[in-house]
Amino acid sequence: MARSNRSDPICRQPPQSRIVDGKGHWVTPGLIDVHSHLGVYPSPGVEANSDGNEANLSGHAQCLGRALSLAGDPGFRTALAGGITSMQILPGSANLIGGRSVVLKNVPSVTYQGMKFPGAPQGLRWPAVKIPSGFYGERNTFPSTRMGNVAGYREQWVQAQEYLRDQQEYEKKHAAANKDAKPPKRDIKLDTLAAVLKGDIIVHMHCYRADEMAPSSTCRTSWLPRAAFHHAVEAYKVADLLAEQGVCAAMWADWWGFKMRPTTVFQKTSRSWTRRPMAVQSCTPTRTKVTHLMARSGGIVNRHAVRSDCLAASW
Repeated sequence: MARSNRSDPICRQPPQSRIVDGKGHWVTPGLIDVHSHLGVYPSPGVEANSDGNEANLSGHAQCLGRALSLAGDPGFRTALAGGITSMQILPGSANLIGGRSVVLKNVPSVTYQGMKFPGAPQGLRWPAVKIPSGFYGERNTFPSTRMGNVAGYREQWVQAQEYLRDQQEYEKKHAAANKDAKPPKRDIKLDTLAAVLKGDIIVHMHCYRADEMAPSSTCRTSWLPRAAFHHAVEAYKVADLLAEQGVCAAMWADWWGFKMRPTTVFQKTSRSWTRRPMAVQSCTPTRTKVTHLMARSGGIVNRHAVRSDCLAASW
């Protein structure tokens, strides 16, 4: 403002406004957290508040994250203190396909409806990792291995392809005034997967290891028009493959080593991606990490960090 023409009407101080001395400070756009569980795992973190996983079947594409997002979660205020003004709320990762996400503005509200970001695309949580097979394997149910995971993904996407084909055939017959046209039986899970196939919903894949990302990337090119890998701690090992396919990596700001899968990450992983034609977003999946998004973005220099946490995230 000091460099602006003070006679310009846009620079005049509005009535009852507060002047903030910004010398020595940075002014940034509002940050976007593309991977958050605020509201579905609200504070305090007790079992009664745990609503992230509908863990009785391995596929739950029909579940809506917005249906259980607690707008009163105090974690939203913590995130705002860290500069996060909008975020994508994702279901948990226990299921092969975990349900839809919702994008929220970080504004005070009693309900999630008052926080919804107008026009923001919906997402689908797809944990392409060991978690579903580990979770259900302990119960002696399918899937219990990584190969069971991949088989489960393929089965659900094949069903979605058939469902979409039946819908399209019905629409053609209906448009042609064919009296024999009968709509396919409605299936809300397949509604979601069909919307993914049509490009209306973005897939967010929960991955750690390179050998999990490579087959998932193949599935993406076979079925899915647009997707991003979240956590992606070994993405640096297959960076060329992911860059070739235009897959975004959503990485942690400052968190790893808490279980076996993230142990191969290193602190400059995010920084190494700025040399690729790729977008990097430092995701913050827990209540205690939301203030680290900009402060500890994997050693990325300032201009790349802002691009990562604002422009890349909005992609």
